[in-house]
Amino acid sequence: MFIIGLTGPIGSGKSVVSGVFKEHGFYVIDTDQTARRVVYTGSECIRRIAEAFGSGYINLDGSLKRRELGDLVFSDPAKLEELNKITHPVIIKEIKEEINTSNSDYILIEAPALIQSGADTICDAVVTVIASVQQRVRRITERDNLSSEQAQARVSAQPPDDIFINMADYVIRNESDIKELKVKANKLANEILSD
Repeated sequence: MFIIGLTGPIGSGKSVVSGVFKEHGFYVIDTDQTARRVVYTGSECIRRIAEAFGSGYINLDGSLKRRELGDLVFSDPAKLEELNKITHPVIIKEIKEEINTSNSDYILIEAPALIQSGADTICDAVVTVIASVQQRVRRITERDNLSSEQAQARVSAQPPDDIFINMADYVIRNESDIKELKVKANKLANEILSD
């Protein structure tokens, strides 16, 4: 089994790259989806989030007010760290369970917080996708229907690009359009599979 961690700042193009790797036969674990699953209504994570941040971030039906909590934690690094301490251990446990049941020789873990969560320790190699701040703000404004201020806050809450680059075995620079990004991702996927 060969496990790749795919990371990079928000809006850099990780989902496009993971889609290409999936086409090459990689079993893809999207940790954004895993993170959504661990905060289901009535979960331990929801209970701890309510304790840490207040019941104002929980809907009447017990579900998480994602946007409101996002606005809070992405404007305050200490609160983001507090949220990560609640969710990351549960997310890693879920990732390990999914790996064990995947029956795949090649796995890609798409994780914006690969290093911060400690998920990099279960990876054989790390791929980082990098894009300019302007591109990232534009992408997440359009993709997530956020104001430019909300998008900028999320971008600013990310570690500097150097952190992502220095921990990577492979770096994909997303400097143009999706077509070029897919070409770069295809080349890397073929290189990894041929090794």
